[in-house]
Amino acid sequence: MTPRSSPVEQFMLDAVAEGQIADAHKCRHVKTHHGLYGVISASSVRTVLGAASTSPHGLWLGRAHFTDLLNLADMTYEHPVVFTACVFENGIDASRSELGALTLRNCMAGAHHSVDESSPATWPALDLTETHISYDVLLWDCHVSGLVCLRQAVIGGRFDCIGGQFESSGNPALTADNLMTGGGVSLTGRFTSDSEIGTICFPGAHIGGQFYCGPTQIGREQP
Repeated sequence: MTPRSSPVEQFMLDAVAEGQIADAHKCRHVKTHHGLYGVISASSVRTVLGAASTSPHGLWLGRAHFTDLLNLADMTYEHPVVFTACVFENGIDASRSELGALTLRNCMAGAHHSVDESSPATWPALDLTETHISYDVLLWDCHVSGLVCLRQAVIGGRFDCIGGQFESSGNPALTADNLMTGGGVSLTGRFTSDSEIGTICFPGAHIGGQFYCGPTQIGREQP
């Protein structure tokens, strides 16, 4: 028997079916955070993507606040995933996933930490390690506190980090070792890090279009 969707999940599924933005702030089934965002369980997004895999519209989610890690790792979803004005307190893990497209617009994301207190490692705020994206990855006007990782990712279209603020401690702000893109890369905004490796790293990357970097502020935070 197929598990029954929760009211919040059904709210998102209805929006996907209609090709509309699921504005979490307007969902009467969720609590609001600071009166601006609807607090949604991160696990419900993964459930919705699995249940809505046949809908071509994709998931467009606005003004959602996630207190736990949004775990999209190792999943396949062939359509766009778009987050607008969302908060991800413990980041997004979409490593090894296969997605149609990924957009974060006016979002905030922070790094998450290991649950093992004896080894309190810090994980990326946005992890796209070995992720395959059919079209574009767009990070527009976002504030990310923690590593944005695209190691060995494959992006069929372009990769944009435009107009945002990307800051990291202990790691680069952006690392894209062996990244492959079919389109260009655009970096504008502010990038800061105290990493000895560097602030923005693209070793071994293959860029299928123009690499545009500017106007961009690239700085080093004091340890």
